[in-house]
Amino acid sequence: MHPITYFLATLAAVYISTSMYYLIRTQCIGTPFKDQLTLYPKLKQTYDRSVEVRRGIYNEGILLSIVILIVVKTLLHVRK
Repeated sequence: MHPITYFLATLAAVYISTSMYYLIRTQCIGTPFKDQLTLYPKLKQTYDRSVEVRRGIYNEGILLSIVILIVVKTLLHVRK
């Protein structure tokens, strides 16, 4: 296995494991900040807009990553 492939696979495994650990550990913590937003409707609107902007950026990152992976895989395949 190529060293870069091994490194990236290890990095992905660490990210997945960390995400699972985070989800398990934070299941019963609750959301005190979000719960307080119901008392301040204007602040909740600001929070909701921020969530939408960040969601859009995250989705753009996913699409960009997929495109880059497809291009790199295609170029590596053509090079052989």
